[in-house]
This record gives sequence, structure tokens and C-alpha cells, in this order.
Amino acid sequence: MSKESEEDLKTSGGAAGGGGHRLAIYVILAAAFLLIFGGLGIFSYRRLAMPEYRTASLLSKLRDGGLKSVVVQWLKDWDILDRYGGDDREAVVEKLVEIGPDAMPTLLKGLKDEAPSVRWGAAEALGRIGGRQAISALETALRDDSAGEVRASAARGLALLGDTDALPLLTTAVKDDGDEIVRAAVAKSLGCLGERQGVPALMAALEDEVANVRAAAAEALGSLGDPLAVPALVAAINDLHEEVRSGVVVALGSIGDARAVPALAATLKGDEDARIRGEAGTALGNIGDPIAFAALEGAIKNAEEEEPVRESAAEALGMLGDPRALPLLEAALKEEGDKEAQDYRRGAVRGLGRLGDPRALPALEDVFEKAEDKWLRQTAAEAMGRIGNPRAVTFLLSALARETEDVRRSIVEALGDIGDPQAMPALLDLLASGGGRSSKETLIEAIGNIGDPQAVRTLAALLKDPESMVRFWAAVSLGEIGDAGAVAALVETLADKDENVRLVAAYALGLLRRDEAVPVLTEGLHSKSEWAAFAAVAGLSRLNSPAAREALNAGAREARGAEIRRFAQQALRTPGEEALILELNVRSGSLRYYAARALAHSRDPAALQALEAVRNDRDSSVRDAARKGARRLRRLGPSGDAPDRGPEGPGASGG
Repeated sequence: MSKESEEDLKTSGGAAGGGGHRLAIYVILAAAFLLIFGGLGIFSYRRLAMPEYRTASLLSKLRDGGLKSVVVQWLKDWDILDRYGGDDREAVVEKLVEIGPDAMPTLLKGLKDEAPSVRWGAAEALGRIGGRQAISALETALRDDSAGEVRASAARGLALLGDTDALPLLTTAVKDDGDEIVRAAVAKSLGCLGERQGVPALMAALEDEVANVRAAAAEALGSLGDPLAVPALVAAINDLHEEVRSGVVVALGSIGDARAVPALAATLKGDEDARIRGEAGTALGNIGDPIAFAALEGAIKNAEEEEPVRESAAEALGMLGDPRALPLLEAALKEEGDKEAQDYRRGAVRGLGRLGDPRALPALEDVFEKAEDKWLRQTAAEAMGRIGNPRAVTFLLSALARETEDVRRSIVEALGDIGDPQAMPALLDLLASGGGRSSKETLIEAIGNIGDPQAVRTLAALLKDPESMVRFWAAVSLGEIGDAGAVAALVETLADKDENVRLVAAYALGLLRRDEAVPVLTEGLHSKSEWAAFAAVAGLSRLNSPAAREALNAGAREARGAEIRRFAQQALRTPGEEALILELNVRSGSLRYYAARALAHSRDPAALQALEAVRNDRDSSVRDAARKGARRLRRLGPSGDAPDRGPEGPGASGG
């Protein structure tokens, strides 16, 4: 390396290293110039989507001159000095985040730049890259920076990084910061951080003079789910501003405390905003207390009420699980009218699905047969799947051949949800006949949900399909079936050209306890996608071989997201299914969802008990995943033994 190059790296705050490191520093500084000249709004997202072209262009220019001339020329080439836009700010930050820890020295310097736009960009990137240095710098920025947008960005970053040490700073800022944008951002950050210590400060923020701050505080209290907040939220339910009332109603539904039922019932009946009345109905359903029955019944029987409100109330009535709802919802199916009335009927159909009473099947079949509206037929099929009784299979199979593709897709999903093997021959025949790509993917997923080993040969052949999403779902379904006959095909798929296909094939091999999966799972630890990184940790944790633990140990330090690093650390302490069970209780709804989905593939009897325990999770996607997973495990019968590993091959773990 030349002396001039070494000097460039020192000036930029980097350490001397290889060519890739030098390029990273140049790109960081180029992005910093972009932030300064364009107020972080000077790069079009479409152009940022071509990293290979831009990197090659920058490399060619590095041969011709110093850093300053490269940056100036780059700006001219893209004609971006005249371009400004909010999306472009985010695009520049994303490029900084992609560089990762190598960007840290320059970002720390950027956080002290005189231009607020540069400090904002540095704070946003630091909050996603993470590390102890980033946390310390963001805490300082939240406390001391003169620009509100930088303080707000620092608060978001501290929450993303899970910095519980920043709680005193955040609880002070939500009360005392003079900028309403900062107070609102801090309130949301306290919700994201997930610590109960933030509840008193958020309750006080419900009385902030600015409506946006009050709304953000309500949203955060709903995320925290602490019943301590219920009285304060109930007191705020009649706020003058719609966004605050809406936030309060949704929060009370998320917390799920029956003390909120009278206030929500009054809102359902009397709020001037129909959207909020509908949200109140949904909240009452989420709480699930039978004392809400009368209020919901009144809403659906009120012919003067707007149809979207009646739609929400009908679905909520089913969520109560009260048998008295059955005749009310069946009567609602018979109402005729315009499109809005059809929406109400769909709400009643969904309510019957949520009620889960097999006695509703004849009424749902009748709606399906008579409805001209394809959306209503789709909803009826989905409700039958949700009820999950095998009695619906014969009807659904008879409807499969005569329906349009959209409705057929819902039928296939319902058959997969029910999971009865008698549907397998028809699904395999339909898969063999081809069809649209999305239909094929839905079929493959349903076949995996049923879990019948007779599908292994067909699914293994689909690992060579030209469509990447077909290969993806074939690998997922082979993992769900868990048959050792799929090992050879899955191992071959580890070399697939699509990284997501490679990863799910490795995850499936992890379920089969095959160490051939370790290299691809290790690669997945560094994915930008949260689900991919989670799947990588889960797969390595289930393997728990020396090679897998070595990869997890590295992932606990180097994975991109703070939550994924924490999960990897947990998996090292409590490997296998126990790590996933513990994830059902973390603050992140997405991670709870991924854990519930992963436990549906478990061979450990404790997984069924864990899924049953979270069927009332405040996040509907988690509840649905837990419901489906528990049904699958009850049907297939989890075993304490690992599946048959098949013949040992190169790289297979030994016992």
C-alpha cells in the first residue's frame, strides 16, 4: 500500500487493511458527501439498487484520481445534485449499514459533524449496525445533540439495539425534551425496548399537550402489554383527537385486560368515528371476555350502524368463543344487500371460523355454494380450514375442481390447515397438473402442512424446478415432513443459486440433524433478513454439534441484528427446542412468530405445551401460528426422539 493510501485511510478514520476495506472507507465517505450535499435526499432508490455497477464504476475511478475527485465525479455522473427526496435519505443509510462494522469509525466521526443531516444519517446507521461504541455514541447524541431529528434518530437506534441502560435517558426525554417529534419518537422507542420500567413515563405522556405524542404513548403502552397502564388508557379513551382515541383503543385490545371492556363497549356504541368504533369491536374480540357479548350483539343487530363496524363486531363475536354467537352469526349470513352488506357477511363468516364450532360447517358450505362473490367463497373456505374439522374435507375436495384459481388457492390452504391425509392424493394430482406459480407454491405448502411422507419423492423432484419460490417451498415442506428419504436431494440443494433456497434446505437438514447444513446456516447468520438469520440460529441450535456451536458462537458476536445476536447467545446456553420456547416470550412480535412457526416442526413434546400457552398472545400472527402449530403437533404426535437420520454421509453429525 502506498504512503498516500495509508494517509487516506488514517484521515477517514479507518485502519489499514485490504482492498475491500479501502473500498468500504471510500464508499462511506462518498455516502457522507451525498448526505451533506443533498440533505440526505440526493440518491434515487432505483440507482442504489445496482450495487455491482456502482462498485465497478467507483473502482475504475479510484485508479484515475484522489478521493475528492472521485466523489465529485460520482455526483456529476448520476446527476444527483438536483435530486432531493425522503426515500433517498433512507437509501443512503441502507448503503452505510451494508458496510457493517467497518463503517463504525467514520460513522462515529459523522455523529459529530456540523451538518445535522450528516449526524442524522450517522445515528440511523449506528442504530442498525450496533455494538458498544454505537450505544455509547447514541446515548450522548440523545442527551446532547442540538438537532431534534438527530435526538429522535438516536432514541430509535437505542431501542433497536435493546439498550436497557438508556431507560433513564429515555424516560426523561419523553417528559422533558422540548421537541414534540423527539418526545413522540422516544415514546415509540420505549415501546420497542419492551421494558416495564418505561410504563409510568408513558402513562404520564398520555397527558402531553401534543396529540402525536399522546398517540405514540398509547401505541407504546399497547406494545408493552402491561395491565398497569389500563386505568390511564381508559381515562384517555375520550381524547378530543381521533388518532389518540384510536391508539388507546388498539392498545387496550393488545393488553387484553377485562377492566377495559366497559369503556370499549361505550366506544363501540358511541364514538363519532366509525373507524374507531370498528377498532373497539376488534379490541373487545381480542380481550375475549364474555361480558363483551351484549355490546357486540347490539352492534351487529343495529341496522343503522355502518357495515364496516358490524363486520368488525361479527368477527369479534366469534373470537369470544361463546356458543351463543353461533345462531347470531348464522343469521347474519342470510342478510342481502350491496357491497358493504357483503363485507358484513364476510365478517360473520370469519367470526364462525374463529368460533371454531364444527356445527357451523353446514352454514359455511351453504354460503360457499350460493355466493356469487368470489371473496365470500374464499372467506368461507378459509373459515372451514380454521375450524379444522375433517368433516369439511369432502366438501372442499368436491369444490376444488370447479372453482377459479383464486378460490381454489383458498381451498388448498384450508385443506392444508385441516391436515387430513385423505386430501393428499387430490393435492398431488393437482400439483402434477401444473398451474400458475402461486398456485403451485400454495399446494406445496399445504402438502408440507399435512406432513405425509408419500409426498417426499414429488417434493424432492421440485427442488430442481426453474422457479426459485417453488424450490423454496419444496425445501420448507420437506423439512416439515422430516423424512430421511429427502436428505440426498436437500444436500444437493445446498448449492442452489438462490440464497433463500439454500438456507431453507439447510434448515430442513437441521431438522434431520445433518451437519452438512452448517456452512449454509453459518452464511445465513449474516443475512440482512431477520427471518433468514432467525432460521439460521434455530437450525444451528437444533444441530448443537461442535461445528454448529462454533458457528453460533461467532453469530452471537457478529450477526447483523441485536435481537439475532441475543437469540444466538440464548441458543448457546439452552440449545434445541428450549431456545425456541424461550423466544415465545420475547418482546419482538416477529421473533415470537418465527419461534411459533419453528416449533410446529418440533419433535419435542414440550413444544406442544409451549404453543398452547401462547394461543392468547397479543399479536394475532403469533396466535395464528401457535394455533396451527399446536394442531399439527396434536395430529402428527410429537416424539421425543430425533427423526431417523438415514445413512451417514460426508459431514453428517455422529450421534
